[in-house]
Amino acid sequence: MLLSTQVVVAPMSLHTGLVQAELTNASVQISAQNVSATGPGAYTGEVSAAALKDSNIGWTITGHSERRDAGETSAQMAAKTKAAVAGGLKVDA
Repeated sequence: MLLSTQVVVAPMSLHTGLVQAELTNASVQISAQNVSATGPGAYTGEVSAAALKDSNIGWTITGHSERRDAGETSAQMAAKTKAAVAGGLKVDA
C-alpha cells in the first residue's frame, strides 16, 4: 500500500511570510496557527480565512492545546473550524 504524506509547517504569524519566501520545496505547505471565527472586517488582531487564503496559506490549526488551556471552548473551536472550511482552508484540529 502506498501512503501519501503532506508536509505542513505552522510558524508564528509574524514569520509566515519569511518562511514562505525561504521555502525551496514547493511541496511543503504553510499553516496558520489560528483563524478567526468571524469573516473579514474590523476585528483587531483576528485573521480571517479569506485573508489567509489571500496570503497563499492553505491550512490552519484550530483547537490548539494552548488555546484550550487558556479557555477556548469547544463551541469557539467549532466556529473557527466552520469558518476555516467555509473559507477554503484545510484544518488540523
